[in-house]
Amino acid sequence: MFLRDNVMHNLAASSAQTLTLKLSSDDLCIEKLSQLEDILYANPCIQKLGFNLSQIKVLGNEFFEWLGQIAKYKDISVYSLDAENMVLFYLMDYSKFVSLFLNEKDFLRNKHILVKRRLRICR
Repeated sequence: MFLRDNVMHNLAASSAQTLTLKLSSDDLCIEKLSQLEDILYANPCIQKLGFNLSQIKVLGNEFFEWLGQIAKYKDISVYSLDAENMVLFYLMDYSKFVSLFLNEKDFLRNKHILVKRRLRICR
């Protein structure tokens, strides 16, 4: 229920079309993600959605699958990623439909989008 309260608080505090959420590791379970998806369906005015992943150390396959589904109908952005998770976004080609930003300020201004870099395996 905490995630639902967090979303409703952020909806009231932000502009009608943009929502930012700071997710924790507990929020990445499938039950809470489906709860969040229901809230997003119920609020069609939310067009731009930003996730602060600064507290997340490991991203699971469930989160990436869920993110792919949400990105079909919402403008999704992710910011405050650690280096390992950022590489996952690039390697799995999720950076094609999810914008990556360094921080919340860049996300809200829609400036300084992180671009895909060529990744090479070093021996």
